[in-house]
Amino acid sequence: MDDDAQRQQFDELKRTLFLKMLTEEARERLGRIRIARPDFVEQVEVVLIQLIQSRQITGKVDEKALLTIIKKIRGANKKEYRIIK
Repeated sequence: MDDDAQRQQFDELKRTLFLKMLTEEARERLGRIRIARPDFVEQVEVVLIQLIQSRQITGKVDEKALLTIIKKIRGANKKEYRIIK
């Protein structure tokens, strides 16, 4: 199977999973973020898939839960700058 076919299959699996596990508001929020920061949304999607597959998330993810996950990811990626005089 070539890379394009694998990518297309993965995207279809991801879309199906998110339709089932995210509320409409959470999917809309993710879509709005995708417009501004597509690379960041890929990170969020990977984390969501990992959480769902490891059964740490069992019910639907609403917008509030999605924002909590996003804040945790953003905090983990945040660089700390220290100025020494």
